[in-house]
Amino acid sequence: MATFLQTENFLSFLGGAVILFYLAWQVIEKAFGNVSWIKALHEKRDKKQREKREKEITTLVKDVVIPPIIQEIEDINDKQNKKLDDLIQSSNDTLRIELLRIYFNYRPYKKIPQWAKEAAVKLHDDYIKQEGNSFVEDLWNQMSTWEIVPGEEDVK
Repeated sequence: MATFLQTENFLSFLGGAVILFYLAWQVIEKAFGNVSWIKALHEKRDKKQREKREKEITTLVKDVVIPPIIQEIEDINDKQNKKLDDLIQSSNDTLRIELLRIYFNYRPYKKIPQWAKEAAVKLHDDYIKQEGNSFVEDLWNQMSTWEIVPGEEDVK
């Protein structure tokens, strides 16, 4: 019988411990079971840290990375503008020389073949589009009064 009582005491103790554990669990779950407020605190902290890192990176990019890139682009742009100006000047020189060649070739006759007149018109238009100076205007005005003939053989 003594063994039976010892077993009964042990089982009662064990049952009491299980019930106590269950009740303690219930209290803990009610108090801390809804841990969304803890998650919200962690998320808020993480968000602040993320925003701080983003601000640091943005400042670094804005102050350190971008200025040299902008300077390099401006330098390249300046070089390209200079080359473009040189090309336009060279093109204007070439157009002016070709117009002068046509002018002096046909000036003694005051006659110009149709093909040469058409070429002169295109050269003059391009010269004007590229904002060439007024040097060729006097020549152009004189050429505009010349007789247009069908071919080279009709000039002389």
